[in-house]
Amino acid sequence: HAPELEERIKKYFPYVAAREKHFNSGLVVYSKLKDVNADNEVPILFEEKQSFNKPRWINDENLTKKEINNIDTNYFSYVDDKIEYGTTYETKLKSIGLKSGNSLTISFDVRMPDVPVYDEIMLVVSIENAKGESLVWRSLQFNPYVFKPNVWSKLYYGYCYQEELNPDDILKVFVYNRKRKYAELDNFVLKVYEGTP
Repeated sequence: HAPELEERIKKYFPYVAAREKHFNSGLVVYSKLKDVNADNEVPILFEEKQSFNKPRWINDENLTKKEINNIDTNYFSYVDDKIEYGTTYETKLKSIGLKSGNSLTISFDVRMPDVPVYDEIMLVVSIENAKGESLVWRSLQFNPYVFKPNVWSKLYYGYCYQEELNPDDILKVFVYNRKRKYAELDNFVLKVYEGTP
């Protein structure tokens, strides 16, 4: 299954009761109760959470706003009619353990005044070599996930990399705001799994 599916399911059923893998299929049973004897979790090699309370990314200080009644923090990142590219997470693959055969998942909250149309605004996940040449470029459209205006929605991205990757290749994650829409982003979580969850 798609790596981000595990993140979506675990929002409601946070524990894995059983996991069976076969040649071309598998079975996962999720539960609301934790079984202390079960060891069915796929190892997480790296995890980073960003609620934008402290600038850590490229362009963070210019693309962060404060709001008293935000989800769980006072700050969030945003894009608007003047911003084509949002704040950028950038790191070498070796620093997060991402290599061929491992999975990357990203989740974050987004709020927009309007329901987006396809191809207006998207999350971009790119891997480039040291020369800046694109090796893998993937995107996640906002439009199927943002259903209600001005309500925080959770978006999920996931991909198991089968491409040949170099430890010095660079991962970049950012919002591409092609149609210059207004959107607020918060509670970014990036995880690297060993294999596929």
